[in-house]
Formats: sequence, C-alpha cells, structure tokens
Amino acid sequence: MNSRQQFEHRANTQIITLSEVTHEFAEPERLRLQLSPREMKKPFDIGSFAYVIRGENENAWDDRGTPVVIESFVESRRELVVRLLESLVGLRDSSVRARLRIIEYFVDWLNAQGYREVFASAPQAQEAYQNYTAHLNHKIAHQAWKPRSAQNYQRNASIVIELLYPESSHHIIAGAARIIAEEGSEAASSTHFEVYRDVCLAIAQQCSAYVLNNQPYPFVVSIWNYEVVGFPSNHGWVGPFKDSPYAYNAGERRIATVEEWLEANKKRGERESINRMECAV
Repeated sequence: MNSRQQFEHRANTQIITLSEVTHEFAEPERLRLQLSPREMKKPFDIGSFAYVIRGENENAWDDRGTPVVIESFVESRRELVVRLLESLVGLRDSSVRARLRIIEYFVDWLNAQGYREVFASAPQAQEAYQNYTAHLNHKIAHQAWKPRSAQNYQRNASIVIELLYPESSHHIIAGAARIIAEEGSEAASSTHFEVYRDVCLAIAQQCSAYVLNNQPYPFVVSIWNYEVVGFPSNHGWVGPFKDSPYAYNAGERRIATVEEWLEANKKRGERESINRMECAV
C-alpha cells in the first residue's frame, strides 16, 4: 500500500439524527447517523458508503467514524447516501440499525467485486443483483447462513436498487430468483437439485425443438409423467397444479369455444357465491 492508499479518518464529519435525514447536505459523505444509545453506542458512519475502500477501527470504542482511503471517494455515491437516509423516515431505531448493517454488508460486497459507481447502469445493477443472490445461495448451500437470513439480505439489496432505480427496479430485480425462507427450511438436498436440473433440461431441450421445428401453439413441455401446456399469453401456462384459464381448453390444446367460456364463468360465479355464503356464516 503506497502513501496515497493509507486509511484516514475524515475530518469535520457531521453527526445527525433521524429527525434530520430529509435535510439537504452539501457533502453527504461526511454524515454519521446517531441512533439511540440503546441501539448503537456510536454514530453509524453512513457517509463512508461514498468510498470504495473502507476499513475498520482497531478499537471498537473509537468514535472517529470508519477509516477510508480518501482517494477512493466516488461523487456519484452521494446519491446512495442521500436516498438511504430518506428511506429511513418513519422507521424505529432498531429497524434503522438492522437495515443499515445489512446494507453495509451489501456495499462491502459491491466494493470487493469492483463496483466503483455502485451501479453504473440498470444492466449492471441487474448483473450485481444476480451475482449477489448467487453469493447468498452459496452461503445457504454451505450451511453458513440460514435461508431466512439470506432472504433478508437479498431483500435489503433490492431496497437499494429500488432507491436508485425507482422506474426500472422491478425489471432489474426480476433478473434473479427470490430466495424463499420457510420456517425450518434447509439447504437444497441433492434430490432437489436433480429435480431442478431435470426440469430445466426438459424446458431447454423442448423449447429449442419447438422453435427450430416451427411447431404450432400451444407449446407443450413433458416433464416426467405430466405435461405443461403454454398458450401465447401472460396467463396461458397450464399444468397439473394450476387451473386452465377460461379462454383455453388445455386438455384439447385449443382456444375454448364461446359455450365453454360461458360455462366456466358460470361455474366460477357459483363458486364465489358459495364462498361468500360460507364466509358470512
């Protein structure tokens, strides 16, 4: 490490409270957030997120903030600090502490992976989110983390993306599968992995054949002893675990007739009436 890469404590940092997070600050990189002493003994150095190279104090009681390499400051990261502060409005101190600690882990991961601008673009944000999700799943697979913890860390990473890309965050986040954390869930077994592999392989092979052979709709994927039928619509996928949309006759691989559509809607109306009566009782 040369002389220009020494860790330093920033001079003239500014300590603020939750009641001030919506104020305008000329230099957000200098901000430290003070929570109640019950939650955090010293201010959280949120301004240090604006630096790519962050260190740690040797003494846990050191109250000078997080040491950073001053030359690693990235001006565009000021937006991250400001948006994060604004997102804390209305949260309890305990919730703020938990969110900031989890997002700090995400920021440190981004720094380690070389994301200097945090995200230079929406495609890069999606790439980072996908890789971070893979990192969390790796933790689960090696039983270093519980699925519930990994889910929480993934959710907070998505919060960062929503703050920085409010218009396209839904598309970005859709690029990675959501981590599911059921009570008592464990890492995927080898059997589950084989099932997942077989399903993906069946879809890939049969989709390729469907396109290359210019086969007509509906598209049919055979997986073990059942079939999934896909009609050209957002709701047209029909399998053994989902009722067919009224506009389709999945069993006969065709569009429903008017009579079939009317009959299906009639039955739906009858079921809804019965459900309302049962709820009333």
